[in-house]
Amino acid sequence: MMVERDALGRVTRMVSLSDYKVEPSSTIFYNGVITPVVDLTSINYGANLTSFINETLEIGYDGKLLLWQHISLTDLVVSSGTTVREI
Repeated sequence: MMVERDALGRVTRMVSLSDYKVEPSSTIFYNGVITPVVDLTSINYGANLTSFINETLEIGYDGKLLLWQHISLTDLVVSSGTTVREI
């Protein structure tokens, strides 16, 4: 999935990269799950990532985006090895 943001950081488009024959030259690839910002102090290891998300990532979203790495893409369970960073 590709999340496109404008110069102000507002989400302007979300599309599958498989819809393109080539990606734009400014594409940055991340390995993980991208979510809207969540309260990181409330994170419990062993819980499902979706239980922390209160806001939908959609066109027009202008908040911070978080990249969750080292998380199982099968069950989205947060572990002690999961890292989170703002992108």
